Amino acid sequence: MPDRTQVARRLSGTVRVTMPASAIHNLDTFNKSIANLAEKLGHPRCFSGVDCIFMQERDFVVDPQQRVKAAGAQLTSMAAGPHPEPWATARPVTITLPTAVQFDLEQVQAVTAKVAGLLGCGQCHSGFDWRFRQELDFIVDQQLNIHAGPSF
Repeated sequence: MPDRTQVARRLSGTVRVTMPASAIHNLDTFNKSIANLAEKLGHPRCFSGVDCIFMQERDFVVDPQQRVKAAGAQLTSMAAGPHPEPWATARPVTITLPTAVQFDLEQVQAVTAKVAGLLGCGQCHSGFDWRFRQELDFIVDQQLNIHAGPSF
């Protein structure tokens, strides 16, 4: 298994995950997806120091039989210009996690349940895009004690 810092360095930038409504509006399914992503990031128990955005699928294509399907990679290949950044049109919720929580999948999943309840429905994503961000702001006092900085 690769070292967590190696994985984080290899994955520069934010990891964006697009999910169908059926998965994003079911907290159990959402939490299973988080676990699957953690495995893909190199460590089955944490986010490996990577910021992650979970977005509801927004791009669809209607085929000749009028069936609606997720556009997926097809939309990207058809796009004439740059695709807008997902956070420019989304309803984002930013969740800043201290390292001790981010590196513990069970705690991350407990956070998702609490945040889902605060957003209005304890069983789903409530139509928001969730961005998990590793806490990177710290305050050092005169005695050189380090404290978490404000997360807003």
